[in-house]
Amino acid sequence: MSMIVDALRGVAGLIKYAFQTFALTLFVVEMIYGPILAAIVLWIALTNDSMVRFVLALSITVIFVIVLGFLVAFQMTLAKTISRFIERTAIGRRVFDALFDIILGVSDEDPDGRFSASQSIHGMSISELEDKLKSAGDVLLSQKVVAATVPRFALWFAGKIQRALVWATVRVIVRSCMSDGPNPSIDLLVLRQNLAGVIDAQVANYLNHHAIRLIIALFFGVSFLAMLVAYGIRHIPL
Repeated sequence: MSMIVDALRGVAGLIKYAFQTFALTLFVVEMIYGPILAAIVLWIALTNDSMVRFVLALSITVIFVIVLGFLVAFQMTLAKTISRFIERTAIGRRVFDALFDIILGVSDEDPDGRFSASQSIHGMSISELEDKLKSAGDVLLSQKVVAATVPRFALWFAGKIQRALVWATVRVIVRSCMSDGPNPSIDLLVLRQNLAGVIDAQVANYLNHHAIRLIIALFFGVSFLAMLVAYGIRHIPL
């Protein structure tokens, strides 16, 4: 996580941007979606002037909307903040290079990498590549920050950013290989050269699209569950 923390030191405004994005998204969900869902739930749940049904339906709706608001705001904030972070620091390329360096055995003691590692990467399958990338990602995420001069919240947020960046980069690399067919013969060195110049944009796009899909699924899931609960309240003998 040290590379993320080092980059965060030079992007202090990123935390402010994250808070603003979170607050705005939460406000939109609670103030626009919340009343709409409440109206639908109450319309379904109330068959007469039962105050108990009204209070029960409204309370459950408020809980659903609050939970949904925080989940959506967090996903949106993470995706948008990482996208801006990538634009300002090219951190996606640094994560990308770190993953390949781990696979190739590159280190301060051995800057050229292990010959045995470079020999074993030619002609590997997609599943083999994915396994190697995941293992490299685990190594990267296991790195600890030593004497980091940033607030505790920034360290926590840096951890979330790095985890999302690492696994998004892995997915982008694997998807790039899949575009060549179901069982391509992969040369890792060629793959690295082809993706190096575009990895930042592709990782940012992947994170944004993934966040949008997840947010849509959350809205549909919560709406369906809320209406299901409303039908249940409607048939409670009160």
